[in-house]
Amino acid sequence: MAVGRGTRGLPKRQKPKVLLEEQPGNVLLSSRKVIIASAVVALTGAAAFLESPRWVRRSVEQSYLGLGFWSAWRKDNHHSGLRSNENSGEVGVTPKTKGRAAANDPWSSCPPHAYTTELISMDPLLIYIHDFVSLLEAAAIIDIGTPLLQPSPLTGYGTDVSGHQARTSWSAPLPVSSHPHPSTQTPQGDKGFRTTTPTAVDCVLGRARSFLGTLLVTGRDDMGAPQMVRYMAGQRFDVHTDWFARPRVSPEDAAEGRRRMYNRVATLFVVLQNNATEGGETWFPRVGPIPRSRETDALSEEASERVWRMHEDGGLAFRPIPGNAMFWVNLFPNGTGDSRVVHAGLPIKDGVKTGMNIWPRAYFGPDA
Repeated sequence: MAVGRGTRGLPKRQKPKVLLEEQPGNVLLSSRKVIIASAVVALTGAAAFLESPRWVRRSVEQSYLGLGFWSAWRKDNHHSGLRSNENSGEVGVTPKTKGRAAANDPWSSCPPHAYTTELISMDPLLIYIHDFVSLLEAAAIIDIGTPLLQPSPLTGYGTDVSGHQARTSWSAPLPVSSHPHPSTQTPQGDKGFRTTTPTAVDCVLGRARSFLGTLLVTGRDDMGAPQMVRYMAGQRFDVHTDWFARPRVSPEDAAEGRRRMYNRVATLFVVLQNNATEGGETWFPRVGPIPRSRETDALSEEASERVWRMHEDGGLAFRPIPGNAMFWVNLFPNGTGDSRVVHAGLPIKDGVKTGMNIWPRAYFGPDA
């Protein structure tokens, strides 16, 4: 193979890029577009990034997840099975992922990601998660879900009804990989469907499954069908529960005569995007914060005000901060629903709010 003068062992056009930290504004300056994209992220923040033109988001994505990022990550994760072909200059290529598409797919193996948690309520259990998804993951999921948006259904006793005034948002079923990791298995039915290539949706689902720990029973329960939801000016979702008053049977189980039902044992709601100037909070009218001591009261209130506030009608209202998430448990140990976790998506004044619903399923019945 002919090798250019600039870099030993690599074609001239594939010089290794400088690795910078995965933070807004710190990108690999490989082109004029990347420089402009960096300025958008650094100067105007996450909201502008998500609303920026597609080429801007692609430039930042390619910069973060290009040759330099994956080369450095591979050194720390050599056990993951990724390999580099130094003779050909291909990165992340194994016999199973051979080909240009696989080599350039940033989601073929999920990058490491760190987040922090904040315990809001012990009973019922409600945990706030800071930085659960990255800006790149949020943008990728939005790109996947936007063409699939339709009026959000309202769940009833075994049926879904669209166009109800209690829920005026838009939603979309998010596709998952056709060969997910066993810990992130998601049913194909119940409006969920599969793709052939792992995506950001799979990475976030895998992270959510790890977060759940032993809440789900391996081999019995699953992560459910993920959903993207979008609120525009004036749209809302009135007070409701995510658990079903009557457990459901999946279409596959019904077709095969399998005697088992499921309910949503918990909810993980992730904020992907928000540029509204007012509104859009998630309100829990029956949940209160853990009591504070006098010594930490002032400090805790100052920190909490950035995330949630006491609602004028009682309970807590959480601000829609992109990248952050909320987790709560829907069912009691005996499988019945917890009415204390009723909540609402308050209307936004303007702009757009986009989120991701993850509803892990617990199964019941003779064939569970």
